Amino acid sequence: MQPTVLVIDDDRMIRQILEDMLTDAGFNVILASGGDEGCRIAIEFLPDVVLVDLVMPDRDGLSVCSGLRKQPGLNHVPIILMTAYRDMEKLVNPFQVGADDYVSKPFDRCELIARIKGNLQKKQLLKSKDCKARHYDALLEISEAVYSSTDAGTALKEIVRKISQHLDDVDRCSIALIREHEDCGYVVATTADLLRPSFRIDLMNYPEIRQVMTSGRPLLIDDVSHNPLMVDFLPAFEGRNISAIMVFPVIHSQRVVGAMIVRIAHPGEGEVSSEDVAFCKLVSNVVVAALKGSNFFDLIWEEAESLRNAKHHLERDLKVKELYEQIFENASEGLIAFMASGQVVYANRCMLEMVGIDRAELNDASLTALFGGEVLQRLADCSGQKKHGSANGCRFDIPFTSRSGQARVFSVSISREAAHDELRVAAFRDVTDKRRIEEDLLQTKANLEAANAGLVKADRARADFLNTAVHELRTPVTIVSGYCSLLAETDKVQLTSEQRSYVEEALEASDRLADLVNNLLDLSRLESGSMALDLQPHDLVATAREFLHDYESLLRKGQLQLDIHFPDRCTALFDEEKIYRVLVNLLANAAKFTPRGGKITIRLEETDNAVLFTIEDTGKGIPAEGMDGLFEEFSQVGKQDSRKGSGLGLYICRKIIESHHGRIWAESQPGQGSRFSFSLPKSF
Repeated sequence: MQPTVLVIDDDRMIRQILEDMLTDAGFNVILASGGDEGCRIAIEFLPDVVLVDLVMPDRDGLSVCSGLRKQPGLNHVPIILMTAYRDMEKLVNPFQVGADDYVSKPFDRCELIARIKGNLQKKQLLKSKDCKARHYDALLEISEAVYSSTDAGTALKEIVRKISQHLDDVDRCSIALIREHEDCGYVVATTADLLRPSFRIDLMNYPEIRQVMTSGRPLLIDDVSHNPLMVDFLPAFEGRNISAIMVFPVIHSQRVVGAMIVRIAHPGEGEVSSEDVAFCKLVSNVVVAALKGSNFFDLIWEEAESLRNAKHHLERDLKVKELYEQIFENASEGLIAFMASGQVVYANRCMLEMVGIDRAELNDASLTALFGGEVLQRLADCSGQKKHGSANGCRFDIPFTSRSGQARVFSVSISREAAHDELRVAAFRDVTDKRRIEEDLLQTKANLEAANAGLVKADRARADFLNTAVHELRTPVTIVSGYCSLLAETDKVQLTSEQRSYVEEALEASDRLADLVNNLLDLSRLESGSMALDLQPHDLVATAREFLHDYESLLRKGQLQLDIHFPDRCTALFDEEKIYRVLVNLLANAAKFTPRGGKITIRLEETDNAVLFTIEDTGKGIPAEGMDGLFEEFSQVGKQDSRKGSGLGLYICRKIIESHHGRIWAESQPGQGSRFSFSLPKSF
């Protein structure tokens, strides 16, 4: 049967592309144009895989994931998020909301198909794992019911009842006992009538049971209507829709003494899972335990067989004991066994090496003699009181001085429960170097914290000074710039050409100084976190046109040609004042580095989720080595250009754009010009 994929996306073209792609790959495809519609379809049709777009107008992909995971029938259905973001996990962790995977747009067909198939395999594995866990729980309940019952008939009826409840679509479950060399059997339990006493059946009417009695192996008939073994007996199943039959031999003392029969009535076509077959096979073994108490079996084993079993168990226990001794002796930690009095009973090789004694000296040794009286007291406290450790055991350090006078530190771990009677086992580990490193790390941490506190204090003082200086400079710079502007506008007859040159140079210098003050003020606000954003929907076209009107004189001054490509309207979510500041910095840079008569092109474009603003000039461009760190603080491109700016403008632009959840970047060809672009999301 072809897997069904539900595609939830508000973009009709994406839905069509996915439908064509998945249909060609052999999948059934169901389409939904929104989150709410997708949830309704998923609950109704229970698809095998759900592909859901992350961003949709009515209900986003995260909400759809969360909602579908609450539906009982969809807990194992793989959900794959579709997103235009390349680095999905930096924006949101898809796995915390119930998604199994995500894919990026545009889709790579091979990757998409591989991910869907991989998640389908994962679904099957999880489903199989859950099925096995359910079977084990049911088997445990059946075993407990059998061993807690003193009546074999009651236990057998409980077995068939629980099988019928546990497996899906069971029409009838029965257990029959068959006498050797007889053509009849006795049904001792059946879900057809749990109150009915055992009754005789003619095995000639049950070819499936006869085959199991002969072969001694389980039999699965997964298509009753077309199985040659059952063709003559189909009228007996008329009206019951029996689709599959499972028969399992009940074996006792290497003889088949009965059978467990499970008849399945699937409402449609379907196969019996291998997990269900394995479960029933295990249950058939439990049936033997219930039958031991019935009149069909001897209740007492032969004495010789009992002795052989006892010998086998004893040999097995001795092998286990030998294995534990080897593990104890060759453990990487020092292990020591002692009595409650402190008398040492045994120590492994590592323990002897740690304390520097041989095994002969261990005969009369005690914990007090080896480690001092405090150790025995602390071990006793660990055994009797919870305040010294966790509920399962405790751990503490002790000092130890070797015979050579070397000081060591041992970490001691002991369980609260005695290993045997009063015998206890403690584990010793040499942690001298580890504790020394920990002390050094703690001291280093304290030193670093003190140094960091000093740096933070110095940085705060620098920031305070910078903020104060900038505010103090702003007023005189504004006054100087204003007077220079007045002088520049004075009639030419009142100033000589040399005086006018001086005024123009002073005006240009005051403008650069005013720009530096504004940039430093913005930098101070960014570092202090006081630059608040007033995010509102605005028309970026209107903002850009207003900005160009205000700075038209800048372009005329440089005799620059302006080429504008704007749509009628382009709405985005931004702080108008901050974005105005970005436009000022980008246009000022373009005007500075474009020669007279050059051209500046400004474009504004709109995508599904964002708007894109671009300023392109025909200046000298930026060398490749200058592109790295272009948007970093105090970045300058070439020493010859350092006089033209503070190196803060692009850094401030980047910080402002990033605070809007946007992106800014640059492209350049030396000798041909540069292109600066930034994007703003329409919403977030």
